[in-house]
Parts: sequence; C-alpha cells; structure tokens
Amino acid sequence: MYYRPLLKKALEITIRNKFLWIFGVFAAFLGNGGVYDILWQGWKYITSSTSVAITRFSTLSFEESGWAASYSQMPWVIIGAAIIIFILGAGFIFLVVSSQGSLIFATQKLAANRKVDFKTAWKEGVAKFVKLFSFHLFGKILIFVLLFLASVPVFLKVGGEGSLGWIFSFISFLVFVPLALMVSFSIIYGATSIMIKNVGFREAFHKSLDLFKKYWLESLEFALLLLALNVFVALALALLFIFLFLPFLALGTGFFFIFGTMGLWINITIFILLCLIIFALVGSVFGAFQVVAWTLFYLQITKGDFISKITRILGAVFKR
Repeated sequence: MYYRPLLKKALEITIRNKFLWIFGVFAAFLGNGGVYDILWQGWKYITSSTSVAITRFSTLSFEESGWAASYSQMPWVIIGAAIIIFILGAGFIFLVVSSQGSLIFATQKLAANRKVDFKTAWKEGVAKFVKLFSFHLFGKILIFVLLFLASVPVFLKVGGEGSLGWIFSFISFLVFVPLALMVSFSIIYGATSIMIKNVGFREAFHKSLDLFKKYWLESLEFALLLLALNVFVALALALLFIFLFLPFLALGTGFFFIFGTMGLWINITIFILLCLIIFALVGSVFGAFQVVAWTLFYLQITKGDFISKITRILGAVFKR
C-alpha cells in the first residue's frame, strides 16, 4: 500500500465513525504526527546560549518564586489548590491516554470491517491505561534525557564559544537528536502494539525499536506528510477565520449603531464562540484522523506491505 490510499482510508474511517471525534478531542494533546518537533527542540537546545539553556532545564527555587511567602500566609489554600490541580491534571491525562488507546483499538476493528462502538473502544482504552501511560512517561523522560545530552556541550562550553564549540555542538546534535527522534516514533509504535497485540512494556519497546529500524525511511516520510497536513489545516483554519471576520465586522458595526456598546460586545462574543466551536470540531476530527492514520500505517508495515516514496522513485530512475 502507498501513502495516498492509506490516508484516504484513514479519512473515510474518521468521517464515517463520528464517535471517534470524541476521542480525537483528547488524543490530539499527545501531539500525534508531530515527531519532527524533536528536531526543532534539539536544535534550539544546542544553539542557545549557556544561560538560556541552563534556564530551560532548571526551575526557580521555592524561596525565590514567592511561593514560600504565600504558603506561610495561606498554607491550606495553597495545599487545597495543589490537590485540586493535581486531581484535574491526573483526570486530564487519564482522558488523553485512554482516548488514544480507544482510537487505536477502534481503528484496528474498523480497518478489518468489524463493528465497534464508543463504549467498547473506551473500555479497552481504560483497561490499557496503566501500560500506555507508563510507556508514554518512559518515552518522554528518555527523549528529555537525550535532548539534555545533546545540549551538554553548550553547558560545559566544550571547544569554547568559537567554531570548535559549534563543531562539538553539531556532533552532539547528530548523535543524540536522531536517537530522540527514534524514541518518539517508538512511542507511537509501542502504544499501538500495546493496544493491538496486548504486549508488555518491555516487549512493546523492543518491538517498536525494531520496527523503526526496519522502516525508518517510511516512518520519516509518513511523519513529514502528516506534518504537511497539519500546516495545511492550520492555514485553512486561519483563512476561514479571516473570511468569517469580515461579515461579523459589518454586523458588529450595525449592532453598535443600533444597540451601542452592548451590541458590539454581543457580536464579538458570538464570533469568538463560533471560532471556538469550529476550532474544537476541526481539532477533534483531525486529532482522530492522525491516530487512525498512524494505526493503519503500523498495520501495513507490520505486514511488510509498504515501500517508501524515495525507494520507488530511485527504483524507477535506475530501471531507466
């Protein structure tokens, strides 16, 4: 299978099964398809000045942050707020991770033309939450460590601040950032393995690494393709909001002359609510689409049924 039929199938599954959109609202926060962001982060870390880099990896002390004074004055308020924030954060993480698992499970069933509903998919996502969360947490920590190691030459000023220092920084980038990128892909494949094949943590990680090593070129091409789709959707949304703004501008002028300032604020509120609804709808659909696409891609490469675009182009050239 090639990229175009796969993406077409992913879009069909996403559009036809609207219950996937609910999962997509939360799964989008995992940044699926955004693995190329690792390259940008790694480059920023090693090219930033020492002070900026250290600030990025350090936290303000408790005394200097002003929290100590607030805590001494209102200890129970601070503790209560911290507990509430922790509960809300934990609940949100539960929804995000479980939604991704539910999408993967549902996609596998729908790709095989088998029936699945929201309740069944959600139960499977919740059942695998601990495995998925542990895998994501391990992967994120590993990526952070690798990006930190990539920026070590900046911290230690290896080679000084001249051209030699840049050489060491660039070598560090070439060594550790690709490893972080590999881990990022492994998170996607490992999470899919956990949901589809019900494997353990260690087995999922090893299998995902092996899968990336075998299909690294295809993985990079597919991620780049999804990145291009992300940019296209973002630009399309921006244009849509601009076109929506023009009639609301005229409407707001009329409201202002008829109802005064209150009419203007009503018009602005309606416009903002409409934009938020459109953004949430598109975000949920596209968030679901990306997980569906990655799951279908995983299913194809595990079958050995995929050839990269570059390989096909080079094959056609050399045949001539």
